[in-house]
Amino acid sequence: MSEDDWSISALGQSLELPGYDLFSVKIENESDADRSVLGLIHLASRSDSGNPQKTASCQFFASVPAGKSVEIQVPCEWESEKSGQADMIRLEIEKTYPFLLESAGQ
Repeated sequence: MSEDDWSISALGQSLELPGYDLFSVKIENESDADRSVLGLIHLASRSDSGNPQKTASCQFFASVPAGKSVEIQVPCEWESEKSGQADMIRLEIEKTYPFLLESAGQ
């Protein structure tokens, strides 16, 4: 997805833990200012009738310097006991912050 000078993509990863999916999320800040983003991954699977049904959503947060990109790992827990990967995912930006957060160890 591309929105507000952000380019965000998610790729499902193998995770041998029933009831969870793991995503590698690449976040690119295409603006000329350092920023942070709070986003959501919405997961859906198909019901027995073939209709999509929402099964989980999970948040992610990243601080990205201007013109740079980062890649983070985001685990998502299913709301039901379903195992396996999502049939569909949708990315959403909840909020953009005009600053970077750094860990205390830096």
